[in-house]
Amino acid sequence: MKKILGLDPGIASVGWAVVQMAEEASEKSGILDAGVVKVDFDNFAYQKPDGMISSTGKIDELYRKGVTVSPNLVRRQARQARRRLQHYQQRREQLVKLLMANGFITADTPLNEEGKDTTYQTHALRAKAVTEAVTLEELAKVLLMINKSRGYKSTRKGENDGEDGKYLAAITERSQVLLERDLTVGQYLYEMLTQHPLKGIKNQTFYRKDYEDEFEKIWSCQMKFHKELTKKLKKQIRDKVIFFQRPIESKKGDVGFCQLESREVVVNGKTYTTGSRVIPTSSPLYQEFRMWQRLNDVAIKNIMTGEVRHLTQEEKERLAAELSIRKELTKTSVVRLLYGKAIKSVELNFDSLIGNDTAARIYKACLEVIKLSGHELDTKKMSSAAVIAAVQDIFGMLGYRTVALTDAGEFAKLWHLIYSFPGDSSRSGHDTLTAHIKQLFNFDSADQAEKLANIIFADGYGNLSSKAIKKILPKMKEGLQYSDACLAAGYNHSVRSVTKEENENRELSATVTPIPHNSLRNPLVERILNKMVYTINAVMAKHGQFDEIHIELPRELCSNAEKRSKDTAAIDRNTKDKEKAEQELKEKLAEMGYPVT
Repeated sequence: MKKILGLDPGIASVGWAVVQMAEEASEKSGILDAGVVKVDFDNFAYQKPDGMISSTGKIDELYRKGVTVSPNLVRRQARQARRRLQHYQQRREQLVKLLMANGFITADTPLNEEGKDTTYQTHALRAKAVTEAVTLEELAKVLLMINKSRGYKSTRKGENDGEDGKYLAAITERSQVLLERDLTVGQYLYEMLTQHPLKGIKNQTFYRKDYEDEFEKIWSCQMKFHKELTKKLKKQIRDKVIFFQRPIESKKGDVGFCQLESREVVVNGKTYTTGSRVIPTSSPLYQEFRMWQRLNDVAIKNIMTGEVRHLTQEEKERLAAELSIRKELTKTSVVRLLYGKAIKSVELNFDSLIGNDTAARIYKACLEVIKLSGHELDTKKMSSAAVIAAVQDIFGMLGYRTVALTDAGEFAKLWHLIYSFPGDSSRSGHDTLTAHIKQLFNFDSADQAEKLANIIFADGYGNLSSKAIKKILPKMKEGLQYSDACLAAGYNHSVRSVTKEENENRELSATVTPIPHNSLRNPLVERILNKMVYTINAVMAKHGQFDEIHIELPRELCSNAEKRSKDTAAIDRNTKDKEKAEQELKEKLAEMGYPVT
């Protein structure tokens, strides 16, 4: 008699059953025990489209829809608010000390608005200080106001779409108004207050550069009236206090090591890992590697005959050419490309094929450059090869350089230039990058170069280094699957796993060890898997050791956010279609006189 523990972990619960499985005719199979353990998500929260953090709602349903959920969001939001307040208070304290040391104010000077009808007094002083003389005490109040809200500064992190894209677009629009009307931030806000006193000026964010320009204008004007305003003091207040920003700390040291090109060394009794670091997922090299890995794993099944085959080398190369500037190809598009038309009797083992997302973003920006130059290019029905040729032809006709698009090495340099640019002090945060790209392509205007400078590539890292990929990729292009390509390149792809013999001879522990906290990227999956581990240990404590443990993992736990979102949308769509069809059928049956229950 074999004793088996069956586990069915889901997003909201973990189901389990202890089964007695007969091995001989005289034995009888049966269920010895069963139960369900609820997974608790009480401390989990999610980020709404407007950026606010909320802990209301069903976390499991939100997760299925592709929403990021985490137990750390509330804590992180509170920590960020504390840090912002702390940094502001530190700047204010330093600024007050500096102003007192230089005779602007004394310890008894009131720094807030006092008296009747003085609600917007400091705003009025701030607008006035750009063109007229104010006292040093009044200037101190103006500087303290600028210090409180000093504008948005780009760090070139995250995606420029959705709510973030709308937020930045609104900032850009307000900043453009300042340039067109030759206004400072203070003049713009005071004008709003005088014209619409009940509307207020909340959420009127500007670029950091707009505040820096306002500081320059105010200081230049007030220097004519106050000898205390020296260049040295200006540098102290502007660069060391109000607009001081600690450089973003480099995280290169936190990047993991390649599993194929790393080794452990012992120094003074301590073990260290050394070797090649893993490559960013947006690297053109990694994008090509990932694309070929998927192509070599594709299997085509004939539903009518049950025959399964892999792609031929010619088919792989044809698909690779089409995927070279596309993010992905759907299953239907792949079948149409291979057979010339959609065939329902053919099925793929993947819903879509991964393409080169980095090249797709770059070529999308190039098409926007072409549109700015006055040319229209409808690419909806064009192949990738035709799009590449058209872009290069139009660029050449306009006198733009195309070497960054035609040469693989130069294309990689273009990606690295955009990907690694840290940002600058300009309004957009990337004027230096824009100028570099303009020179690289010989564009006519900065607006054209900005289309490329605005690209934000996907974040994250792979698990291999460029050194390893450069050895494996040529083998994969010859048609070898990843495991075989690794062997051909001199690597053991399963270096971290054990052999069959080692697995059979290894000593089993009495209990299952829980997953260490924060060791998985997805905290929800970590919570569910640990709940499953606790369930296994609890059931073993009651029923003893098992001969086998069977686990059925739901696809939601193995899918990324995009896949979960698509799957949920498809399920919702199918449910609505079925409900609509059911209602129509009931109405037709009722019209024909049939009873409908």
